[in-house]
Amino acid sequence: MSVNSTKNQLSFLASFVASYQHYIQGKITNPAALDKDYEQIDPDDLDEMDIQW
Repeated sequence: MSVNSTKNQLSFLASFVASYQHYIQGKITNPAALDKDYEQIDPDDLDEMDIQW
């Protein structure tokens, strides 16, 4: 295993751990990204989900 490969894998692992910690703590790093997700939801679909629950 090369040094560069090991560095890449450790970097990936570190970013995964940081993301998991933020998830557990309830921190959102980019709230604008969530807004874009919510804008894609059709209000009729939300009503349908409420009815089903």
